[in-house]
Amino acid sequence: MLRVRSTMTRNVVTVSSEDSLCEAFDLMRTEGFRHLPVVDGNRLIGVLSDRDVLLRAEPDGEQIIVPEENVEQAMSLNPITCGPRSSISDAARVMNERKISCLPVVETDGTLIGLITATDLLDLLCQYEEVRREDTIPVSYRLTPMALWKEGPGLAGRSTENGSYIPAS
Repeated sequence: MLRVRSTMTRNVVTVSSEDSLCEAFDLMRTEGFRHLPVVDGNRLIGVLSDRDVLLRAEPDGEQIIVPEENVEQAMSLNPITCGPRSSISDAARVMNERKISCLPVVETDGTLIGLITATDLLDLLCQYEEVRREDTIPVSYRLTPMALWKEGPGLAGRSTENGSYIPAS
């Protein structure tokens, strides 16, 4: 069973509740993040999403004016979390049911150790599909007895119970 710890992002960039909302949003845009865990020391206290910021922002032509506030005023408090030993399927299920796109990964004492996002889960799915594709042996379409046997009895002959090939007459 795959565990969250094998897929989560480690060394997560975080912000403090006292940090400027403008600076946090600039960090998100610069680094391509959609979520920033909010910590007090190493302990998780909230999550700030780009959506949290945009709901408070004002459009100004092609620009976005982010209010001069602290992260604390926009963050989501008491986020849903998971532990490093949680299964990937449980994390995905929670994210889907709650309509959230990240789960902070915390130790039992609340210490933030990682973050798993919907993008991480999609990357994992793509890796899985690549492995499955690589493990599939392409069937040869040359009309040799072995190729015909691999294609099955309906193509040109039939196989016996012991797996040998009997060509069509």
